[in-house]
Amino acid sequence: MARVKISTYRRPPTATGLEMIEKGRLQWLDTDSFANFNTGVLEEYLDEKNRGEGFWNSSFNWKQLLPAIAVGTLFAFIIQYVGLKVGIAVGAAWYVIFILALWRRWTPAENNLAACAGSAAQYISSGFVFTFPALYLLTYHPDYTHIIREDQLPAAGLALLCTVVSAWLGVMYFIIFRRLWVVEETLPLPGFEAMIKLLDIAKDLTTGAIESAKRSMRMVAAWGGGIAFLVFLRDMPVIAVQDGGRMIRKSILDFFFGGANYKGGIIQLSAEDSKYTWLSYNIAPMLFGIGWFQRFRTALMVSLGTFVSWFIIIPAAVLLHVPVEHDGSWVDVSTLPFASWTAYKSISNPIAIGAILGGGFTALFKMAPSFGKVFRDVAQAVRGGSGTASDWVQGKGWYDWPLKVMVMYIPVVFITVGTAFWLLGGYPPVQSFVYAGVLVAVVFFLGAIAVKVMGEVGIEPVSGTSFIALLIVIGLLKLIGTPNSVIAVMAILGTTVFACSISMSGNAITNFKLGVYVGNRPYHLVKAMVVAILPGAVVAVAAAAFFSFGLSTQKLDFMAPQAHAFAYMVQVILGGQTAAQLLSYLAFGFAIGVFMELMTGMGTSFGLGMYFPLWQGFALLTGGAARDLWQKHVVEPRARAERWTERARTLKMLDGFMMATGLIVGEAIMGTVVAVFIMFT
Repeated sequence: MARVKISTYRRPPTATGLEMIEKGRLQWLDTDSFANFNTGVLEEYLDEKNRGEGFWNSSFNWKQLLPAIAVGTLFAFIIQYVGLKVGIAVGAAWYVIFILALWRRWTPAENNLAACAGSAAQYISSGFVFTFPALYLLTYHPDYTHIIREDQLPAAGLALLCTVVSAWLGVMYFIIFRRLWVVEETLPLPGFEAMIKLLDIAKDLTTGAIESAKRSMRMVAAWGGGIAFLVFLRDMPVIAVQDGGRMIRKSILDFFFGGANYKGGIIQLSAEDSKYTWLSYNIAPMLFGIGWFQRFRTALMVSLGTFVSWFIIIPAAVLLHVPVEHDGSWVDVSTLPFASWTAYKSISNPIAIGAILGGGFTALFKMAPSFGKVFRDVAQAVRGGSGTASDWVQGKGWYDWPLKVMVMYIPVVFITVGTAFWLLGGYPPVQSFVYAGVLVAVVFFLGAIAVKVMGEVGIEPVSGTSFIALLIVIGLLKLIGTPNSVIAVMAILGTTVFACSISMSGNAITNFKLGVYVGNRPYHLVKAMVVAILPGAVVAVAAAAFFSFGLSTQKLDFMAPQAHAFAYMVQVILGGQTAAQLLSYLAFGFAIGVFMELMTGMGTSFGLGMYFPLWQGFALLTGGAARDLWQKHVVEPRARAERWTERARTLKMLDGFMMATGLIVGEAIMGTVVAVFIMFT
């Protein structure tokens, strides 16, 4: 009898599961399948089973994929608004597509394939949220030295072409890791079990499940519609009033309730009463919904950063009379009106940016012991050591996406991106092709690290690896004598392209892992992602340009903490704002981020919270606390009293997800309508 393979991640299989596997009787989503997740034995068995039965178990059906891609494309727009507004990119397309699939009675495999396409269309946009706006901040925003001229901003066509080409690379290069990290050395991917539970519900298409799906869709529509109306009342400037001899427009709520203690949805202490801190709470359904998805622990960690800023750093700065730059001279912050807000913008924000950087870099440094293992995995996969099964199944077709296509595609990416930067962007040819080579290298190696981290902890460090990619690009372009303004544009745009690519790799590992358990062919999953990336990228580029311009010209009130962090970093490195005080704030924040990452494993989240105003931290924490209280005092007692099955419990939890999705979607859609109105009037 062959010895069971031992690895870092494999769990021991159950005796019953082993027996059913040996007899070939174990089916997708059987009870014994759930008991044997991440054993490696189950994954190898199912991969071989899928190689034969996956050809009839699911089909590439455009009638199912197109609605899913449409949902994902809508969320590509929404995720940008949410990410820039609050600094957290949350996309709920997967849950909406699941409900749609349940309603339409799709099988788990069809559901997985549709969600794969929709999530690819959605998450291509996440690469733009954290990096791309830095281009516009360094061009227009008054807080930055304008090291980029307006005529140097990249054309939309260049950004679109490079994003699509590199995103396809991010999907296709992961096929060399599929057997390695999904089947043989199966990564646990914490949290995937919840998605599997939902797909298991789709297996039993009972009347109760269908009715639950219909109710969930109605919940999204009802909550979203109601919240959209609230946001219209809160934000849409529709009432013209005289103010000091000039005509301005106010929202309906601001017209009736606006004053010292209310403005723009924020219930607050007046500026006169807020010298040392600013107590405030935002009527922000989106933040409540994000907190609901995060749950209390994660929301608390983010909010702790907010509390440190507003209850320690800002009061201390005012009490210690720290000088800040004001109207071209240095003045005591405590002497300024609304001193706490000035301290927040001038002192706390740079510290928070440093904390984001420190937490991100430390998270990657903690992974250093596994880097060698990652690179050995890469070498093994390239040599073909991750399995000998052919991509092609005789008489049936492609099971895996052909590896030779990926190998041939690498020079295509190099030539396409290099030529696009040179001819479409007008950048020097040497620098253009140097960047193209760097892109291929960092996508391959940093992308592998990012996906490995995601497989181990459930979170992909896109921001952290993007900071490293930014430093690499800047360093190489400096070495070959590139002007600073050109470096700034190429580095930020290039990092955006990189972020989009590895976001697709993270999407790939999630969908490949789910696909093994429901009987999908990897070939179809790759094909679905490749197709869906196109419409998602078009929307992502358009939304990024629109929102980034509004952010940088201060017409739109977005937090965009990561974008500011990238802009600060580029400005400091390339010789913009390099005052000793600013650097000391960044260094202090960096140390805080390092400490919190080492102590809690959530240094980046803590740093992100430090960037938030107090009203944002309170609103986020309210949503996380409400989710835990609802589960503990409503769901669990009813589940025990009524003896719910696990399926009934999961469907009830899904109601909560749909409510939170409605909150996010309603505010994002109406918020975008308001943004368009403000930008063009």
